[in-house]
Amino acid sequence: MDLLSIGGGLLSAATGGGLFGVIGGLIQKGLDAYHQKKQAELNLSILIENNKHELALRDKDLIMLEAEAKHGLALAGLNAERDTTIASYEALQGSYEADKSSYATGDKAKNSKLFIWVDFVRGMTRPVITFYMAILFTVICSYITWQIFHYVPELLTQPQFLVTAFLQLMEATIFMTTTVILWWFAARGIPFKSK
Repeated sequence: MDLLSIGGGLLSAATGGGLFGVIGGLIQKGLDAYHQKKQAELNLSILIENNKHELALRDKDLIMLEAEAKHGLALAGLNAERDTTIASYEALQGSYEADKSSYATGDKAKNSKLFIWVDFVRGMTRPVITFYMAILFTVICSYITWQIFHYVPELLTQPQFLVTAFLQLMEATIFMTTTVILWWFAARGIPFKSK
């Protein structure tokens, strides 16, 4: 094995893991966006259903007052369109607000140790799982390596096996690390700032 093939193997592991992580994160973001869109459509249809009765009453009033309110119909239509548009944006804003990073809001909740603990656990879950998986992978690889060399000591005298095993472990570690890190950051939301 020459230095070029070693570097190529490590680079392909990093690239493969990175691509896998980014694609996974983008797929997850796409599914999240689809879910938010469907939730906003559902909220809008609920609002429309809730307003059907009131719109029917307004139509009857317009029929009775048609001579006096020729322009009232156009104004009511504009108001209904405005209300529907505002409700649509409020529903979208509500879906963003539902995924806040903190449960400790309000005076009582900010002083509640339970809510502070829930926020801490929620915030630490992803980094702890990532750290745990990296440590677990390292321990398992070390144990397997020790077992192989303990029960088959003649492998220690074969440099080609040692180099191949080391490179495969490095490629797997790089692939796993880039996948986890890039998926983690790709899955994070980009906060929207209201003007």
